[in-house]
Amino acid sequence: SCKSSKTTLKDLIERTIQHWVPEVHEVVEFDAIAKAKAQEETKLMLQRAFEARRAASEAAAAAVAAKVAAAKASSSSVDESDDDQPPQTLHEEEIPEMDLP
Repeated sequence: SCKSSKTTLKDLIERTIQHWVPEVHEVVEFDAIAKAKAQEETKLMLQRAFEARRAASEAAAAAVAAKVAAAKASSSSVDESDDDQPPQTLHEEEIPEMDLP
């Protein structure tokens, strides 16, 4: 119950561990509340990153769909006399890259 008992206990634990494991330089208090808060913050960051990736993937998919629709529309509007010309196609460099989660 002494005010310095926490420090005394920490010092005892630190000296004992350092005796047996010389590589240990310091013993720090484990705070379960801080750990839970850090885990919650990490979870939120991961959720935001996932949502951003999903939005980017959906935008890329929409861009590809628009290009395909435009290609189909332009190829269907070709006159019958132009049958010897190949249909318009998308080139690989025109398709945006998609990072999927």
